[in-house]
Amino acid sequence: VRTLGELAEYQNGNAFSKSEWGDEGYPIIRIQNLTGEQDDFNYYDGDLEERYAVEAGDTLLSWSATIDVFQWSGAKAALNQHIFRVDTSDGVDNTFYRFKLEHMLPRLIALSHGSTMQHVRKADLVNVEANIPPLNEQRKIATVLYTIEWAIEKTEEIIRQTKRIKTGLHQ
Repeated sequence: VRTLGELAEYQNGNAFSKSEWGDEGYPIIRIQNLTGEQDDFNYYDGDLEERYAVEAGDTLLSWSATIDVFQWSGAKAALNQHIFRVDTSDGVDNTFYRFKLEHMLPRLIALSHGSTMQHVRKADLVNVEANIPPLNEQRKIATVLYTIEWAIEKTEEIIRQTKRIKTGLHQ
């Protein structure tokens, strides 16, 4: 049993002002981009501090309004406020930890504060305890969960394609 603060570092994003938004540069990852509520990105064309940089494969935890876990799959991007980039500690498998956080979402949501816009304070988050197996077991579990996740995504894609074909046939 270890705390989430021992298992990873949580880097909050930058509070990019609208005056810093543009049409070129690094996409600014906002919560609505992660949830699919908005596909269009704002961009930042300045010098991106490394602490705000997100690379493909990084785990992101939105901690305000929408409390959820995501894996970034795009190009290098800029991390906006209200989202943590999760950097796992030595001895913690990144993929396993993403699944662990997803599994712990009800506990994290229960920690949330606020009446109009729920949020989880970092001070509360880092003190949550979690059972973590040894690294070799984490890797095995992560492989199984990733394979299941991939199969679900492929199945959903086939269902969407089948629905499109069915709609086309009806027309």
